[in-house]
Amino acid sequence: MHRQHSQVLEYLDNAFKQEDDLLQNIRECAPKEVRNMQVGPHKGKLLSMFMRLLKAKSVLEIGTCVGYSAIWLARGMNSKGTLCTIEKSQKYCDIAKHNINLSEVANMILVFNGDGLEIIKETLLYAPFDAIFIDANKLAYLEYLRIAKSHIRLGGLIIADNTSAFDSIYSDDEPKDDKFRQKLYKVMRQFNQEISDDKNFLSNMILTPEGMTIGMRIR
Repeated sequence: MHRQHSQVLEYLDNAFKQEDDLLQNIRECAPKEVRNMQVGPHKGKLLSMFMRLLKAKSVLEIGTCVGYSAIWLARGMNSKGTLCTIEKSQKYCDIAKHNINLSEVANMILVFNGDGLEIIKETLLYAPFDAIFIDANKLAYLEYLRIAKSHIRLGGLIIADNTSAFDSIYSDDEPKDDKFRQKLYKVMRQFNQEISDDKNFLSNMILTPEGMTIGMRIR
């Protein structure tokens, strides 16, 4: 992460996090390889605020990791609501279930283990969703977007994290030194363009250090 972005993130987390001991422990005790892949405290709070504004009762999260963002989402939802969250890794799924069971919103959260593009059909019983949060395999974002657009309610939000592709999308020149980043650049540029061009959605990007794209279904 660039120094400037690191400073921005540090400021945002310190100024706006309102993170309790449970969430802090979950974030800090996550396996090292995914510790920095989770949403930070300020973005967790932002997700919770969105859920409150929506009065959300049915939410889908694609990419549970260890349950940190799921708890933030559920805490902003209607207390009788249901959050379906999908995690491909059995290891992280088990950690997430343990962490979620320590929270007061455990009864609201259903954790599904499996490949998102395959197991998502099991969550559609709870569709249409008030919100869908995408934070999983970045190269599958276009597929997730197209599924999300078919299962979000009028007035609902599609929220996708990490949509700046390590800041590379702001340049007209795609990365040349890394094949993964080349693919990511193309996917995220297309993702942002597709939701922006869709007349059924009102969309924009919040310039967090990693980028967060939001689309509201308006028709």
